[in-house]
Amino acid sequence: MIKIKEIIITLFIVVSVAAAAGLFLMKNIKIDERLLAEDSLFQGKVMHKKIQEKLLRSEQEKEGLKKSVDNLLNKARALETELVNYKKKISSQTQQLSSLTRQANSDQRKIKSKDSNISDLKIRIATVLKDKLKLSDEVTLLEKTTDALRSRFAEIFEDTDTVVGSDANVEVSAGLGKADGEVLTVNREFSFLVVSLGRKDGMQEEALLTVVRDNNILGQVRVETVRENISAAALVDRDKISRMRAGDKIFLEERS
Repeated sequence: MIKIKEIIITLFIVVSVAAAAGLFLMKNIKIDERLLAEDSLFQGKVMHKKIQEKLLRSEQEKEGLKKSVDNLLNKARALETELVNYKKKISSQTQQLSSLTRQANSDQRKIKSKDSNISDLKIRIATVLKDKLKLSDEVTLLEKTTDALRSRFAEIFEDTDTVVGSDANVEVSAGLGKADGEVLTVNREFSFLVVSLGRKDGMQEEALLTVVRDNNILGQVRVETVRENISAAALVDRDKISRMRAGDKIFLEERS
């Protein structure tokens, strides 16, 4: 009986301890559940707050991104407009470049043509210079010849001024009337004549005289030097100098 009693007491103790342990465990579980619930609620609030903060930041970032996108779109539109303007400028500059290229090609052709003309002009200038030198030499020769003629005229005039009078006019055979004068000297070397008309007869330089013999016209001479009683005249056609001689009659081309 004692053993049964001890067993029952022992079982009662064990059950009581177990019950107490169970209650304790249940209590702890409830506490843990409450703490867990409170912790979950706290964490939920924290998470909600964090989520709200993230949402707020996201909204702010979204607004910032929207502004950035708007700015980028505005810049893109501005760049597009600028690109269109650049394209227009490039097109205009391309046209100008094409026009300038054509003008440059035309100018180059003109330059080549001018270079050719310049070459021709240089050749012509060289030819003209040669002709000028030749003419200069001829002028020098003519001047020397003129000086020689004047010296010769002076010698002839010194010999003839004293022997020729005012009665030099003579008659010519029928048809031409009265002669104005006659040839006194023929210089075949320098192709000039000395005639019997001078300043007192109204003779002037550059006067044109006709030389006649036996009613035949031998040629014409032009007066170059005039003295008181005589004049010197050069032949217009030098090839006719061989026809003329002293005593041939002379007539003024223009007679008053």
